[in-house]
Amino acid sequence: MPNFALRRQYLIENIKDINAVVGICFPKSDMAAVLAKCVLDSKNVIAWIKPRSNVKEDELNDQTYEDYLFYKCIKLKVKYLIIQISSAKVLDAELLDKDYYCELYRIKCNDNLYNFGPEFLYVAETSGSTGKPKTVLVTRDSVMSNVNYFRSTCFGKIYFLTDLMIVNLYKLMNNFYSDLMKVNEESRIFWSTTLGFDPCMIEFLLWYTCKCELYLMEDEQKVLIKDILIASQPLFFQVTPAVLNLFDDYFMKDLFSTQDIVQYILIGGDTFPVGVVKQFWREDGPRMFNLYGITEMSVWASCTEFHPDVDTVADCSNALPDTSLEFTSNGVVIKSETRVCIVNNVRTLYHQTSDHFQEVTVDGVQKYVITGRAKIRGEAISREVEEYALSHSNIERARMVVFKEMIFLFLVSDDPAIPLNLEGYKVRQTYYLEELPLTVNGKVDDLELLKFIQEDNSLEETDIHEVLEYHQSLDESRAHPFWTLGFNSQQIFQFVSAMNIKYGEDMVELQKMLYDSATTLGDIMKLIFERPPPQLVRTFEEASYDCELLWQSPLRRCVDSTPVLYKNQIIAVDMAGIIKSTCADGSMFWEYRERGSLLISPLIVGGMIIYGTTNGLLVIRRINGKKLHERKLENPLSSTCVYHKGYFYFVCYTAKVFKLHVQTGNIATFINLGHNLKIRNPPVFVAGLVLVLPYGGPLYCFKDNDDETLLWTTPINRDTMLPIQICEIQRRKACIVFNLTGEICLIDLANGVMRDSHSTNTSFSMSACLCPDALYIIGGNNHLFKVSVGIKDRRLVLNIVDEEIRGVKAISGLTYNKQLDLLLFKSVMHNQQYAIICAERRGNHVQILQRLHFPSFNNILTFGNMIVIGTRVDDVKAYQISPLKPPKKRVKYSENTGNNLTG
Repeated sequence: MPNFALRRQYLIENIKDINAVVGICFPKSDMAAVLAKCVLDSKNVIAWIKPRSNVKEDELNDQTYEDYLFYKCIKLKVKYLIIQISSAKVLDAELLDKDYYCELYRIKCNDNLYNFGPEFLYVAETSGSTGKPKTVLVTRDSVMSNVNYFRSTCFGKIYFLTDLMIVNLYKLMNNFYSDLMKVNEESRIFWSTTLGFDPCMIEFLLWYTCKCELYLMEDEQKVLIKDILIASQPLFFQVTPAVLNLFDDYFMKDLFSTQDIVQYILIGGDTFPVGVVKQFWREDGPRMFNLYGITEMSVWASCTEFHPDVDTVADCSNALPDTSLEFTSNGVVIKSETRVCIVNNVRTLYHQTSDHFQEVTVDGVQKYVITGRAKIRGEAISREVEEYALSHSNIERARMVVFKEMIFLFLVSDDPAIPLNLEGYKVRQTYYLEELPLTVNGKVDDLELLKFIQEDNSLEETDIHEVLEYHQSLDESRAHPFWTLGFNSQQIFQFVSAMNIKYGEDMVELQKMLYDSATTLGDIMKLIFERPPPQLVRTFEEASYDCELLWQSPLRRCVDSTPVLYKNQIIAVDMAGIIKSTCADGSMFWEYRERGSLLISPLIVGGMIIYGTTNGLLVIRRINGKKLHERKLENPLSSTCVYHKGYFYFVCYTAKVFKLHVQTGNIATFINLGHNLKIRNPPVFVAGLVLVLPYGGPLYCFKDNDDETLLWTTPINRDTMLPIQICEIQRRKACIVFNLTGEICLIDLANGVMRDSHSTNTSFSMSACLCPDALYIIGGNNHLFKVSVGIKDRRLVLNIVDEEIRGVKAISGLTYNKQLDLLLFKSVMHNQQYAIICAERRGNHVQILQRLHFPSFNNILTFGNMIVIGTRVDDVKAYQISPLKPPKKRVKYSENTGNNLTG
């Protein structure tokens, strides 16, 4: 058993920071609990990371565990990592100390969370079941609002179970108050939820703050969960419906019929199983509560008691203190003025979920029931499908799973035929409930389920495929509208699901196409049987260029912005607030430190540097480092400034564009859009016009005069956060607008008319660069889109070429080197290694220039045959590129005559 006093001293002596994320790479155990308490005692932040023994091969995705560990440290912003001794090699880390049991490392590429302001308790990662996976930094005030609701004044101790033998570990101290479950020094808490499920923090923090008895269940003890519950008899049991499905009927009756095992059962994480609870609960059973919440707002948002003897629906409207729920047509909205979380580096007090609900009036009281989270064709799917299945006498048990937008119903029945129709969904294939692949904590194993589905041939044996194959040979029917074949919504849904699994088609776009009355059978035939190859495939070839490290210049903390070149000086900034000037040979020219972090690249023009800090300071220096002006802003800069006619123009993610006079340093409002719009990128000045594009709003065009006359506005289909690009062809000026969802629009500057638009069916990154012939944009994970403008039938049109780069997992930081005529970008390879890649602009050659053992999240600075990058290991590196041999004879290349793209 570990010595708590020694462990605490060991950590505090080596971790002198505050608000630094400390990764705990241990299985759930007494040691994990001790280490987590020490981390909180030292005013730092917890991040749970799976140890090697808990990571499946499929999760590694063909990478080593060391690469997986390093990737998790980057994503969770881990600065210190505690890991079992000899468990794994920690990449790019400094070993601070070790003893007989564990090792403590400092990760070089991460920093404290002081830039975000508040005090944090833990970092979590969403599963992605209700959207894209996110990293969530949870503040103390946010999660303690949840914990305070469950507890009362208390003092106690912790116990640990090993083979059901209780061992006294140690005592804790603290005082708080609440009256929901009245947790006190005599209470027992069962730490049952897995470390990857954020409600586990509620159980842990109740023990940490109340010092009551805590019973731990190790990961390998999942099969003993019933025995541990009976032995520990905790005050409450926090459980998901999936775990309840693991229990047999006999134990369910024991658990729900008396309070001998637990006094309170809190069910959350999925739709409340009303039927199951009412089936097994008895009058003297435990009090039942329906929990509802999301990771993005720190675990639970509401806790509503369910009375099985009288309630027929599970209400979720009893919000926790400092929290409010709004039930809108778009889903449930969770709000709080104090429960602040940082979601993907954005501060959130408000979260719009896609959770659908049903409003029910019972005895004059309004109740709100979450009807489903998983969606098919935009509609929430309710767990009532299970209830409906169980209403049939020949079905004993039912379990519904929504996966890849397909409903899978696993049934236990004494009737092998099961002639069942579920509200319009015909059951085409059924499975034994034992075939449903589950994880150790009762959740559906997505990876195993995908294998199970792909190995099953039933998806290909549907009516829709048979009809398509029949019509394929009938040329006269190819022009017929797709709808004339008589397919219903369910058949189209099955077809979409099969296409997604087989070909990886975009679900939303495919559905949109199938529901369009103009879509013909020939369009579907072409999609299936005439799939076009990529327009251009770039593959890695023999090296034609050499890349040599010239020098590296250290800074204090992560360099997350692109270095900037001015004559012979390279200016770089870092998260410690350092701004540093380095000569092209690597020698330092000057260095200063600001009173806030620097995350955005500075602008250098006319021998002056302008930049902003994260705490809202705007600073102007001369190129020799002398400070000219410093101004305090209401909000920090959201992008690099621009210069125009004696003024610096900047935006702060508000509805305003500001301007600063170069000589006096006075700041004035240049444009105010109002309407609660947010402007992320600075205005674009071109040909006497000013273009402003807010996030979620239309494109505004003003006349560049004293009163900024509004000339026109053009609505944009999707929220746009990426910079505008200007192009000119045959004296006709236009702008290219593109957004994160993969849409490109061409707008005529003369009148604001949208001349052309194109959807790439893939997401765009923030990386784009202008070349002499075209604009290049990074799309998806490994695609380059070459965008040029031409004239067809006397109107402006977009010409887009999709180039796939094979052999890389993701690319970023796109830059053009004019001297070598190369496209440069950074990539993550399939083995989770980082690299700098070069690609010929006029060919298909791709080469790894330099492998990196550290992440770099900014763009590449390039000039001459040199490239400079900032890294997350606190330095700036400069490389020199040189051809290994004369360039190959190139195929004749035709430029777009008259197409001149300008920034």
